[in-house]
Amino acid sequence: MYRPFAIFIPAYNAAQTVPGVLDRIPSEMWEHCVGCHVISKASSDNTVEVAESLKAKYPKVTAIGGDTNLGYGDSVRTGLEACLANENAEYIVCLHGDGQYPPESMPAMLQYMQEHTVDILQGSRHKFNTARAGGMPMYKVIGGKILTAMENTVFGLKMTDYHSGYMMYSRHALEMLPIEDLSYYFDFDLEAIAAAKALGLNIDEVGIPTHYGEEESYLNPFLYGTFCLKVMGQFILGKYRRLAKQQHAKAQSQKKTTELKTEEVNS
Repeated sequence: MYRPFAIFIPAYNAAQTVPGVLDRIPSEMWEHCVGCHVISKASSDNTVEVAESLKAKYPKVTAIGGDTNLGYGDSVRTGLEACLANENAEYIVCLHGDGQYPPESMPAMLQYMQEHTVDILQGSRHKFNTARAGGMPMYKVIGGKILTAMENTVFGLKMTDYHSGYMMYSRHALEMLPIEDLSYYFDFDLEAIAAAKALGLNIDEVGIPTHYGEEESYLNPFLYGTFCLKVMGQFILGKYRRLAKQQHAKAQSQKKTTELKTEEVNS
């Protein structure tokens, strides 16, 4: 039995592909899904309108637009907040709107999280060496393996892929992570892993099929690589431990404030 979960879909200029992504979500999963949010800020196409039209077929879908797009990390942050607003969601799934990551893998991934008490689960394109077969350019394969080797050394993990956007989070993890302090760029996911490691959370991965089609990528690989090196350096210097402590103190303060207000209402 799957625990309740919510989905958010970063979908910048993805009007042509979002319907297919939703159609590929296994039908049995919708019963356990408590909300599916399509995030499309400042898209130049009609992604928001297409997402809204899909509500007739998938009632749990909502579209979130906006005139300003600060970057991938901004869309992820918006998606996480929308999913967390539903108190029944125990897990949060990030599923990209371009169809690169397989919705069909969602049941097995969520089941793995539940069975192994995983806080952050990433879909790995390299675990079963599917990257090249799925069309990943060789320079990305090589660059990714070099960065991953460095990241494993820095974070003390044994991952095969830190750079897949197919991410799943437990609510427990998200309530501890300093989401508001993480990047607005594509390194948001890596920063989330770094912060989770600093918190001692359980981080894991499962292998997924890889698909590189004609979808447009907005990621500059050289700039992204530089940002990854920066995240590693900041981890070594203790940035994420400090952010974790600050987030914990903030959470405790909010909890205390809530308890005081409850006492005032009851008195």
